[in-house]
Amino acid sequence: EDASLRAFVAFRLIAARYAKQLAAKDADPAKVQEDWLKELSEFVRKFPKADDAPEAMLQLAVASEFNGKEQEAIEWYERIVSGFAKAPQAAKATGAIRRIRSVGKRIGLRGRTVDGRSYSLENDRGRVVVLVYWATWCQPCVEELDQLKQLYARYGNRGLRVVTVSLDSDASEVRSFLAKKKYPFPTLFEEGGLESPLAREMGILTLPTTLLIDRQGKVVRRNLPASEVASEVRKLLEK
Repeated sequence: EDASLRAFVAFRLIAARYAKQLAAKDADPAKVQEDWLKELSEFVRKFPKADDAPEAMLQLAVASEFNGKEQEAIEWYERIVSGFAKAPQAAKATGAIRRIRSVGKRIGLRGRTVDGRSYSLENDRGRVVVLVYWATWCQPCVEELDQLKQLYARYGNRGLRVVTVSLDSDASEVRSFLAKKKYPFPTLFEEGGLESPLAREMGILTLPTTLLIDRQGKVVRRNLPASEVASEVRKLLEK
């Protein structure tokens, strides 16, 4: 029997089982996820060269990162990059390694805003920058941007800059959303949503993802929870 066919079927069964267990009335999400990750790990052990192996590794890496096991996450990301350089997951993995290791470093972010203007993070050197990756369909993202609008009203004239990167797939939707919200900050956009070059270059895999950048242009926090943004911004502005 063809191993690649076995792998193809096995991977889809794992995904189907995970979805079914998660949807069960009495589901324990933590236990369901733990079982799913064990199955993915076993899949990678059994079929290390399968077409679906990089996707399985990416899910394992994201889970490790989310659970605070950063070194383990980096090891998974590195396995994707070294073993599947041409797979679409490799670009994301490279970006994720860059993001995890970004604290204390300058990141080069440039692109076009949703209304067509060019933007470069370089031009905001000297300001404290909150950089948020978000999407209109992500409710926690929208709540965070609403909070940032208030924060900006308070500290914009003291050196705070908010920059957002929309990972929506439709620019016109973003434009009409922003017209209602009237956020006073630039919103970068590129076709492709979570698969766009803007998402890949920093390995953005969950939303919102918020980075805090100091006046020297260096990353201070690379996964800042919304609840800590105000206090961390104040600290940097007072420096």
